[in-house]
Amino acid sequence: MAEITPVLNENLDSGQHLVTRRRLIKQAGAAGIALTALYVAPSFSSFGPKRAYAGITATTICHLCDIGDPAKLTMEYTGLAQVGGSSQDPGKLQVISDPGGASPVYIEATDKDPGKHGVEANEKFWFAGQVVLGGTFVIDSANGAVTKLKAKTFVYIYDNSTDLNLLQFIEFHTSCSQPLFIGDGFGTLLLTGFMAENGATNCDDIPDTSDDFCNGNVKLEDLTLKYTGDDDSVESHNQPADKVTITDVGIGPNDATPVWIVASDKENPGGGDFIWFNNSVNLNSNFVLNLGGVENSELKADTWIKIYASEGGALLQTVRFHTSCSKPLSIGDQFGAIMVMGFSLKP
Repeated sequence: MAEITPVLNENLDSGQHLVTRRRLIKQAGAAGIALTALYVAPSFSSFGPKRAYAGITATTICHLCDIGDPAKLTMEYTGLAQVGGSSQDPGKLQVISDPGGASPVYIEATDKDPGKHGVEANEKFWFAGQVVLGGTFVIDSANGAVTKLKAKTFVYIYDNSTDLNLLQFIEFHTSCSQPLFIGDGFGTLLLTGFMAENGATNCDDIPDTSDDFCNGNVKLEDLTLKYTGDDDSVESHNQPADKVTITDVGIGPNDATPVWIVASDKENPGGGDFIWFNNSVNLNSNFVLNLGGVENSELKADTWIKIYASEGGALLQTVRFHTSCSKPLSIGDQFGAIMVMGFSLKP
């Protein structure tokens, strides 16, 4: 396969090495290795299939696609193999390998995956440049001379801009047929900022969401929550005291990261109970409680969340709150280390 040097946009890095990532594809082909065979989906089996958020009857505070199609995404490079969780269907995500905390790294973001489709002359580069550990960069549609990002974005993270040894490959959805929330993690990248095609930014332009979204005869299909690392003294909601339990063990989470979170309809779930979530979550990252493919179901009267130091490790905090919508629930409600960020109502 011949190498094709892309036409560079003046907003990008000098780009003299953009073409060299094609070496990976050529070398894989020469070795008889299909690059797509290396792809592995992130281990978010508890997420299950998700419905589109078009059926939401109230606006979620950080469901970014409510304010418009993405034009710019601000991403933080964390150096982790997988930071936090994502609200997107795991079938829409691909992550390869672990950057291992390398710094600085050289990052390219584009709308095409030459590993699957071959090099295309009309490939659009949203970003190309060096990023340090903890630094941010912008996946920007303007760098591709268009007003919004395409259906998928592909990110290549290399050890440097000279040798371009691939450390991590990330594929995620950016056309808003899949949800986007501040705090979503895609491989090592954490979504920290957003600008829509219409110029709206982050959640500042979303209408007030302080009202009880459970008001009325409705049922919750899923909840997007954030792990904040707070102890059991942090509590801000309108649910009756007898419907809420927040209990620390020792000093509680104390900003521990990552932690292992298990969410269920029972305090100590057995084989016949519902497990809404069971996975690792980083500090200030979102995770989603959903039905996991359970037909004709919704979140039950109580949701119990247990936060552990690690999978199988020490219990840090237990949280219980009401999720059948017979009690008020609002965006921004906080129960210890758990904050409500978004929701979807059952059709």
